[in-house]
Amino acid sequence: MPIKYIFNGYFRSGTTMLWEILKTSNPNYTVFYEPLHPNLKDRIIKYKKHLNADNIHKKHLWSDYIKQNHSWLEGIFNNNKGKVLLLDKEKLFHYLDLYNKLPENVILQCNRMHFSLDLIEDQYNAAVFHIIRNPLAVYNSLSKTYNNSRKKLRSLLKNFFYHLIMGYDMRSKFWSIDFYIDYSCNKYNFPHYWVDPSKRRKILSDPLKTLVLSWVICNYHAINKIYNPEYILVYERFIKEKFLIKDRIEKLAAIQFDVKKVENRRVNLKDYRNKEILEIVDLLELNKEYFYLINRLNL
Repeated sequence: MPIKYIFNGYFRSGTTMLWEILKTSNPNYTVFYEPLHPNLKDRIIKYKKHLNADNIHKKHLWSDYIKQNHSWLEGIFNNNKGKVLLLDKEKLFHYLDLYNKLPENVILQCNRMHFSLDLIEDQYNAAVFHIIRNPLAVYNSLSKTYNNSRKKLRSLLKNFFYHLIMGYDMRSKFWSIDFYIDYSCNKYNFPHYWVDPSKRRKILSDPLKTLVLSWVICNYHAINKIYNPEYILVYERFIKEKFLIKDRIEKLAAIQFDVKKVENRRVNLKDYRNKEILEIVDLLELNKEYFYLINRLNL
């Protein structure tokens, strides 16, 4: 059966929440978590051995992988080339073909397909959704995850020496945030100043600026490739109006979307116009792209 749906989003933007809803609501579908994860092989092997929930999300993220046969998993391990898949369309398709040829209906939950959504949609005739969350909330969530994933003293010492030697904050490298800036600069010459080592180092010394730059680039490219705004999900609206979002997704796709267990939490659409974020957007010459996003999201 083919890949039916793809749910993409930037890190810490609600994609794991979507994955859990999709998986529990649709037992007849196989819902794969993060197929482009660069450490996919290690995560699956570790999970298969211990069957422990993920340390960060406290969920069994890799369970649908270990249900597949050995030869399929070997194909996944051999063809998941990490970041190379983002640079080579043919290798990406060759890898995704393995999912597309499975006998069951497939949903992919992704965090790394921002630049390829239109290509994948055309290649597999799959419906593509993209979820977006305001950059300040994403930064705060990433920072919390970063701190929780490391022993505090060791992390502080490591970051100090990293900053001393490399000239920038190692948090700017967390989850390869800077890689997407490199990719955009090399392919689209955007941002143009990223080729200047001194400007690059100055931005990387500030993890919030680095995050905002990466967030704008990834979400801009993703949303620019989705022509029907109904397929763009705003995290804050999802939390506040979950039953309306449920009805929309179930109308657009032939799947169930049970949101009863989605927790209420404080969200504010005004955070997209946070003063500090807007100042960084202006400083980094991102006004055109950022306000394109704001307009597409009807904010």
